[in-house]
Amino acid sequence: MRPVLLVGRISLSVYLDGAQNFVFEGSNQHIYQAVFNGASWTEEDITADSHAPAAEPNTPITAFTQGSAVGVVFTGVDEHVYESVFQGASGTWSYVDLTYIAGLPNADATSALSVFIDAQQHFVYQNGGNIFQAVFNGSGFSGENITVDAGAPAAAGVVAAVVLQNLTHPNLWPNFEAGDTFQVTMKGGSNQPVMLTQYPGGTSQMGLTDAYGNFAYTMIEQTSNIGSYTQVWSVGGVQATPALSFMVGQLGMGTVSATDLGTTPDGHVEGVSMLSITNGVATSYAVTELDYTAQQYYDAYTVSGIFDNGQLIVSGQSAVGAGAEGGYLSTSANPWDIYTLQTDHYVVAFIPYFSYYENPLYYEGYAPGEDSSGDLVFGPGGGAFYITAAYLYLGSTLADQIYVPQDGNNIPLA
Repeated sequence: MRPVLLVGRISLSVYLDGAQNFVFEGSNQHIYQAVFNGASWTEEDITADSHAPAAEPNTPITAFTQGSAVGVVFTGVDEHVYESVFQGASGTWSYVDLTYIAGLPNADATSALSVFIDAQQHFVYQNGGNIFQAVFNGSGFSGENITVDAGAPAAAGVVAAVVLQNLTHPNLWPNFEAGDTFQVTMKGGSNQPVMLTQYPGGTSQMGLTDAYGNFAYTMIEQTSNIGSYTQVWSVGGVQATPALSFMVGQLGMGTVSATDLGTTPDGHVEGVSMLSITNGVATSYAVTELDYTAQQYYDAYTVSGIFDNGQLIVSGQSAVGAGAEGGYLSTSANPWDIYTLQTDHYVVAFIPYFSYYENPLYYEGYAPGEDSSGDLVFGPGGGAFYITAAYLYLGSTLADQIYVPQDGNNIPLA
């Protein structure tokens, strides 16, 4: 028998039809059976032989015999309940989509499966807080919500995970901009109260699940909702998972700014980066400032750029001048993007022709990624070339804003 790797936490089923038949799920999500006839083992790929869909990972499995027929029941990757059927008279396998043919909802991925036979075949599984059965009467299938028909309480177990979606801007999830449409969906017991506990806020009933235990709530985020929230939903007193944390923001609710300062170890040169975002516009100011001592030997020079989510979108450079040189940049700001201002600060030493290079403050910087020759300007001089200026890179300052929508208090939503 060719060995098949088993999936983790597998479910096994065993039936007897003159041989010992062990049914399990393989690592390829096929349903197999290992058969021992009393003398030797054989193996059969039931999924391939019956042309059935792949099984849900770690699907429960149940198997039974009725006369010369064999039924193997499992949950597929689409969370439908399937039966692979072996007809002993013809010696062939086929499959039935029990969920579809009986007009029933999907099974929970972790639902147990059960089969019993009286005058009919009954296939039982769970969806949320409801127990359903598909019934085969020998000629056709029907479906039944046992929980509803019996007036029984919700079935025990974990409520299906609550899902929060941003239908307007899915890429912003789990956050929202004012005006975005959000939707909350979950499963639970049928006709059960759905409660929401929100911080800040309180607890309120949001509606009822339907007869199948499904619930959906759709609304539009208003400007009055701007802020940060944590929500806990429950169905029929059973808490849904996970707790939800998200923010609602809007561009243009105020001005945010960030400033970064840098100083050379000797204190003679200072670099400044300032980035502000107001009403959808990002504005920067960058400058390199020299004190009186540094001005005796050097000029200032500044190069800066604004990055949107790591991509350079606007850049500029100052003139070379004494004392302080810098400038402003401006660009439109997109909601929820990350903006960074990087400023490279230089001092410039001018060198007269035929004179020695003087660097009394011993600055030895290089431009990022360049060697010293990249910082030098050459000029003609009697047929030869002489160095006239050296641009000495001292370092960079960075100012950034994370997720530019504001919460109304001039605080970035981060």
